[in-house]
Amino acid sequence: MKNKSKNSISQSLIAVLITAACILFAFVLVWPLWKFATTFSKAYTIIILSLIAAGIIYLIIKKIRKTPVKKTIIFITNFILVAAGLCLGIFLLIMGKRFLFFIVILIDAGILISVNILLKKLIK
Repeated sequence: MKNKSKNSISQSLIAVLITAACILFAFVLVWPLWKFATTFSKAYTIIILSLIAAGIIYLIIKKIRKTPVKKTIIFITNFILVAAGLCLGIFLLIMGKRFLFFIVILIDAGILISVNILLKKLIK
């Protein structure tokens, strides 16, 4: 009987110690980040967005290295066209020109389709 109670007490103590270690680790990790984010919010935002952008760029480069040259050229061209169209469209939306936004998006889609057809014919 004593062995079972001693075993359950030691298991409970281990569970409490693991929980306390997790709480301490979380506090040591999260508190400085929270303090930095609340004290220097602009710098924190810039750093976090830069890290996210670096991660996305890393994933894109990793994906590009695995694909053939033809698909890579088409992907980069599509990306540039879509990004340019969206940037111009968002700028027009901010300026309050919704009608021009739709025209830009339609023209961008047309250019994207045309360029894809041309690239597929040119790059064989």
